[in-house]
Amino acid sequence: MKKFNMFLLDIKTQGKLSAVIYLVALTFDLLELDIQSLVFLVGFLLAVSMSNLILLSYPLIENKGVPRNWETGTTMVATTMLIANLLETADAMPGSDIAIFYLFFCIITMSYLTVADDVIPNIWRYITGIGALSLSVVLFESYLFSTETLDFLWGGYLLLTYGFGIGSYLAWNKYEE
Repeated sequence: MKKFNMFLLDIKTQGKLSAVIYLVALTFDLLELDIQSLVFLVGFLLAVSMSNLILLSYPLIENKGVPRNWETGTTMVATTMLIANLLETADAMPGSDIAIFYLFFCIITMSYLTVADDVIPNIWRYITGIGALSLSVVLFESYLFSTETLDFLWGGYLLLTYGFGIGSYLAWNKYEE
């Protein structure tokens, strides 16, 4: 039975499986199919898989000279994003209120990408970074100036989310313990 328990899988398999679940759930979410029986389930899977990808990002970079407090930091970010995504899934908070969590995630992601060279393939690091930067700009603009002049930068959301998922999968694919 241990073989089929995803929480007891080795870290590499957990990382790859979380990335695949994240990408499938994200794609379903973006299609906005109104299949009520699946919307909650997919939102839940998206929240858990994203949180797990964040949590598992530390082992990918721990040998890159990052301070030990990054391990605790990734746990904090994973918990924050799990709560934000679950609140969004349950419709407990409107999307505009959840946006502050994504701004936090974008800023942390840009920091993570600076040390993830030779871990995440460069093309996916750059795609994720461009997405995080453009999404940060549009979120800052909407909070600081209450305008919507840079709404075209919301495309950064796609770059960030798919870059993060695909980049994580590829990083775990070549991970060696």
